[in-house]
Amino acid sequence: MRAKYSTSLLLALVLCSCAGPQPGPESTSLPTPEETLPQQTDGPPEELSPFSLVSEATPLPTPILAAGNRSPYRVAGVEYQVLKSARGYRERGVASWYGRKFHGRPTATGEIFDLHAPSAAHRSLPLPTYVRVTNLENHRSMIVKVNDRGPFHPGRLIDLSYGAAQKLGFSEQGTALVEVVALSVAGVSDLREEEGLQGWLQDYRFLQLASFRRREAALALQKQLRYNHSEEVKVVTKNLDGKIFYQVKLGPITDRRALLALRERMIAEGFVDANLVAE
Repeated sequence: MRAKYSTSLLLALVLCSCAGPQPGPESTSLPTPEETLPQQTDGPPEELSPFSLVSEATPLPTPILAAGNRSPYRVAGVEYQVLKSARGYRERGVASWYGRKFHGRPTATGEIFDLHAPSAAHRSLPLPTYVRVTNLENHRSMIVKVNDRGPFHPGRLIDLSYGAAQKLGFSEQGTALVEVVALSVAGVSDLREEEGLQGWLQDYRFLQLASFRRREAALALQKQLRYNHSEEVKVVTKNLDGKIFYQVKLGPITDRRALLALRERMIAEGFVDANLVAE
């Protein structure tokens, strides 16, 4: 977390205290920066997506962001420390999930929470961190991106998106015993070597900066980016689950190092959910 709280980051603190389908007391007022209140009732999406549409995250070499990584930080009177590194992290505990109530709202890093996306909230891992979560009750496993803070419910280790909980087989029961292992992003150190970099990122040629429901908003961003950047800016129309989205992308860029450097630069400019995509 940043030392000074913006309204969006303050809301992000409230949002990530989620506890899956077991609701806490209703919250009726905005908390102070150092305190958050128990959250309101959450639940699954109104229309369930097919199980097959839930995919795991693709680990990417991502810089640790300022947003969401303030340490120490306090929630509901309890102080938490953010780990300096996720290297070697492995822990077992109870996982829960969060869903419809937080869908479309900012996470602690500023990314927009998608209840179907492979994402998670954790109290102490640096943001973002990619982890493999294994349901120890049925041995299902998947990779998720930790981009949020929580759960602040006693006795719970990690809060997964509803989609991730569905994939791991505990969306109905609400909680499960899991093992969480931090990933080294397929050997981040290896990505500094030309062979590893070119091989691992060979399918990525574009940097997606934003996705809008309104075409006018996408075109406005495209115009702004064309004025400030030399890279080609595209607006691509996508039909996702019957809904039309307008995605703003930079590229194509065939030099993998240049693509990674551009992503870090755009994150620094405020596009915290900039993501490498194939097309």
